[in-house]
Amino acid sequence: MTHSVGGWIASPQLSSPSFLLRFEDKAQGHYFQVPVSLSVARPDVSANNPGVPLVSGFVQGLPVHAVPAGQYHIYLAVEAGGKVSICDNGRHVDFK
Repeated sequence: MTHSVGGWIASPQLSSPSFLLRFEDKAQGHYFQVPVSLSVARPDVSANNPGVPLVSGFVQGLPVHAVPAGQYHIYLAVEAGGKVSICDNGRHVDFK
């Protein structure tokens, strides 16, 4: 059994970015992150964001045993040009 998190990324202005999905456990005071690969076609995203490729979506599976039970603040971190930027829309998830 796995947990699954999906979304999309529109960042045509970045050169060779790396995307990370972060799970922040505020109760424990730490986060863990997993790399994200764009692999899902999102015609809605590419149609509404000039320069964004058709394959701009992702689905990230996480084995249940890899995610301790708890409430997590989930957001994207983008590494490009030696800088890390955060994309956060306030999502929280509960893993049981």
